[in-house]
Amino acid sequence: MTSAHAAAVDDGQQPCPPSTVGPEDVNGLNVDECALIGTTVRAGGVGAVIPDRGTTVTAIGEVTEGEPSYLAISVSESGEVTVSTTEPEILYGKILPDGSVLELTPPEATVAPLAYSRCNDWSYSLLSGNWRPSTLYLNSNERLPGNISKANFESITVASLNVWKNGTNSCGLSRALDVPGAISYGNWTYDANIASDNTCTTADGRNVIDFGPLSGNTLGLACTWYTSTGIPVQADVRFDNSARSWVTTTTGCSGTSYDLRSVVTHELGHVLGLGHSAENGGSDLTMSPNITNCNSSARTLGAGDLTGIYVKHGG
Repeated sequence: MTSAHAAAVDDGQQPCPPSTVGPEDVNGLNVDECALIGTTVRAGGVGAVIPDRGTTVTAIGEVTEGEPSYLAISVSESGEVTVSTTEPEILYGKILPDGSVLELTPPEATVAPLAYSRCNDWSYSLLSGNWRPSTLYLNSNERLPGNISKANFESITVASLNVWKNGTNSCGLSRALDVPGAISYGNWTYDANIASDNTCTTADGRNVIDFGPLSGNTLGLACTWYTSTGIPVQADVRFDNSARSWVTTTTGCSGTSYDLRSVVTHELGHVLGLGHSAENGGSDLTMSPNITNCNSSARTLGAGDLTGIYVKHGG
């Protein structure tokens, strides 16, 4: 946008914000006041371009340490902009043998920190809407890290989606699921609508998973666009190739390397409608917002992960 964008539209009106803003600069404004559609909002290490009327976009990432990244921008049908940096509420629930979910309060779900494990951590959170059956296009041909082959990336991504489809977990739990979606791979060279500064750009109607540069401590970023009724219509995922050391096996990892399959499984959880779980006593659920180096436990689901995907896509 030009400098004219920062000038007042008419005498007596509040000045329009610049082309890159914080949440407080646009929250509550109408997109028509300053042609705000296309303005980038940034907060907490991520950003998103203000979408069209009747659309919401969320940016949610997995980080190596520190606070998780979350940003949601909604534009109502009338044009009002609402920005949130608060992640969805943490829920606690245990799946009972009859298929119902027993909701737990935090005190009921809390045990001594040293007693926590991914099999007694029942925390999860839910993003808006339910993902509809759709194709996820995997760009396995461009910008791959040197030690990640095309076949490697393809097999890891398919296996990670199957973890969610099958409810594969490390806790001996079993539950029928009806998780939609399929990975399409081969010769695709589509790009995720994600910029190198962790910004969800403008949706193009195609769901893409790829490698590309991300900034800061972000390992993977998922961007999802929703209708005004909360139905997801596009999801893009990018994994960092800028200065990241990835491993693809559960042995021989050292230093500050990260398990690619664990991060892929996490990001696909976002695509399927799950937010971040709690970090209880160092718990390591698949949907925990942080992952430590050489940690491959998130390749399979924990108790809260299974509850969350069951609530979203129970069979």
